[in-house]
Amino acid sequence: MKHKCILYVTFLFIFFFWIPSTFGAVEMKFENRWPFTPAKTIAISDDYIFQAFGNVILVIDKTDFSNSEPVKRIYLNVSEGITGIEYHDPFLFVTTGHHGISKINVSPEMISDPSVVKQEPLPAWTQSEIDAGVTESGTSRDVAIKGDNAYVAFTKLYEDGFYKTGIQVIDITSSSASLLLKNVGFVTNDAIANGLASGMTESRSIKISGNYAYIADTAQGIHLFSISTDTPEFLDIAGFLPTFDLSVPGDGYAYAACTAGGIQILDVATNPNTPVITTIYPNPTDDDPNDELTYFQYNDATTFARSLQTVGNVTYVADGNSGLEILDVSNRSNPQKLATYSANLNNAYSVHAETDNTLYLADFQSGLTKINITSPASPSLVSSIQHHVAGANRFFVNIEGNFFYSYTLDSGTSGEGLRILKFEKVSNIYGVLAPNSEFQNVRFQSFLETPGQAQDIKVIHYKIAGSTTYSFAFIADGSEGLQIINVTNKTTPTNTNFTADTELNDSRGVELDSSGSFAFVADGDNGLRIMQILESSDTYPSHAPTLLDTIAPPSGGTAKDVLFTSKGLAPPNIEYYLYVAAGSAGLQIIQLDLPDKDKPSETITGTLVSTLDTDGDTKSVTVFDKYAFLADGDKGLKIINISDPSAPTLVGSYDTPGDANKVWVRGASANTIYAYIADGDKGIRAIDVSDPTHPVDFAPVLAYDTSGFASDIAVNEPGDMVIVGDGSAGLTMISISDPEAGDVRDYPDTESPDIVDSGCFIQSSGF
Repeated sequence: MKHKCILYVTFLFIFFFWIPSTFGAVEMKFENRWPFTPAKTIAISDDYIFQAFGNVILVIDKTDFSNSEPVKRIYLNVSEGITGIEYHDPFLFVTTGHHGISKINVSPEMISDPSVVKQEPLPAWTQSEIDAGVTESGTSRDVAIKGDNAYVAFTKLYEDGFYKTGIQVIDITSSSASLLLKNVGFVTNDAIANGLASGMTESRSIKISGNYAYIADTAQGIHLFSISTDTPEFLDIAGFLPTFDLSVPGDGYAYAACTAGGIQILDVATNPNTPVITTIYPNPTDDDPNDELTYFQYNDATTFARSLQTVGNVTYVADGNSGLEILDVSNRSNPQKLATYSANLNNAYSVHAETDNTLYLADFQSGLTKINITSPASPSLVSSIQHHVAGANRFFVNIEGNFFYSYTLDSGTSGEGLRILKFEKVSNIYGVLAPNSEFQNVRFQSFLETPGQAQDIKVIHYKIAGSTTYSFAFIADGSEGLQIINVTNKTTPTNTNFTADTELNDSRGVELDSSGSFAFVADGDNGLRIMQILESSDTYPSHAPTLLDTIAPPSGGTAKDVLFTSKGLAPPNIEYYLYVAAGSAGLQIIQLDLPDKDKPSETITGTLVSTLDTDGDTKSVTVFDKYAFLADGDKGLKIINISDPSAPTLVGSYDTPGDANKVWVRGASANTIYAYIADGDKGIRAIDVSDPTHPVDFAPVLAYDTSGFASDIAVNEPGDMVIVGDGSAGLTMISISDPEAGDVRDYPDTESPDIVDSGCFIQSSGF
């Protein structure tokens, strides 16, 4: 078939879709997310709905769909998260990236068993091979079942330097814990040499119809294989738009959800070995009269098809921007929109239609939604549930060696705790480090449930004699006070169970001095707690912390966040302050009698210096130069002059459209300063605060509406990378292209033992 050279208005980098908005050369782009949710995250049995999210599978009772708690949670110890899921009675077959495929017994008997459900991995490689990225299967993305075989779509970098899409054929009849790998087929070198396929490819989804397997590829359209034998044979690449998901219902057509927008419909019956495009919906414009180079500009720029399923003459599309799109495809050459269902949907990513006129739609904002499609032109809500899994409400990021880690807190109705993620840089096929490559490989390391409701976190690295370093995470754990977690080994964090000698029962924020000797806990209605962590002979935490002092909140206030700063150049002229976000009472400023931070004192106390009420609900505070920046809830950003801590003065404000939860301030250049706001359901935005008395909002340019509820934010140096704690949508990474060069003005003290304040993510808390 004829293949054209395509220039896309929307650019696909590796496997993620970017939606830019420009301001000169500056733009914010979505880069990555943990957990990244593939198109096929829902599988259905007679009794249960299985929903994959990150490294967790939720088991939901179909007869009790609206129950806020699933019947079971199945945790897989895999670093990349679940990439595909398929039910084949009584098993789930689950693809997990470099870890290959897992087979899990999900019979009703196993589901009702309170013990942990075990996974049955394919033993085709060693852990060292997994770590080296040279597994037999490459990166497993999705699985489909036919007869006695599981067909796994994978992408692998081969010795010839090309990435290739392939199919792994696995015998699933064995009753043992092992799965038998039968054969592997992949795109041929001839296809690459002849220009039919390129050396950059990324498989996403696989569907089977008859003796053919169709693989959706987010770089190259649809890869077609013959599976008439157990040796898959590559045939063709059909279509040309980057494709995220497929539906091949056996009606002579294949339906493709395209990441560049809309859907493709292909005729796979007339000539099954070389399918041809019947139509693209919505119709693109073709500006090239010679039909040599095709430029695609979509009339509907909001379209972002993530997943789809065709049932009869109706195609149901999970659209990342508009929700559920329902199309009449009775005329395959001219699809017509029947309806759009978007109620409370923000980023739909997976759809599964049942034969009983029920449809399940996975969405970041609404969770899992059950929709009645008896009349496709008039879909109606049955019920919606939001199971909090693998979310990110607060986090702490830190460079450690060649990687940076995110210590992420998940706070929900159940399963609260600490999730550790590792970010790895990747190279493209030419061995060159890809732009923003620190976003691309996010590896799950471990999860540790905490006894309370994890609210805030700080991580310290205590350097001992020689090269020994111990790492500890301090977590404000709600009703369970302060938790101290040993995170020296990222894959096996351990709760020290050091319990404070006083009742901390509403811990919402935590901060530490630069030596890691003292912890300061924002303890809700109880106020600010000052805790001693190290005694004079200690080198790292080895006992329960001791309460030294409590400063009550202002009348009507609630201690929600706390920041430790120092003012001055050298002892004895350094002054130490705590800035407390006191909810409806605004800001508290407390001075500490901490004469020498390297010699812990058992008599440290705090003295309330001043308060400043605001008209909002102050949730967090950061300090830059002589100003305190407050995230003031539904009143947005407040800027306070604190050059005289005893007399703080409001000098500027900006009412953001959402609910300001966290603020991060960065000096972009000598004359330019930005305040980055985590603004709840309105995403993030950057405010120019170079003149604190006149903040300037650059939205929609320096703004990005994330999928979830933005509650935390951090910006790296040199300012081209933003990480967002996006609530139930997880940890989201956003790039800022071509930012102005520059650093923050002062860096935190990192003397031994040290607290590394976010590594390359420099907090704006130093003077």
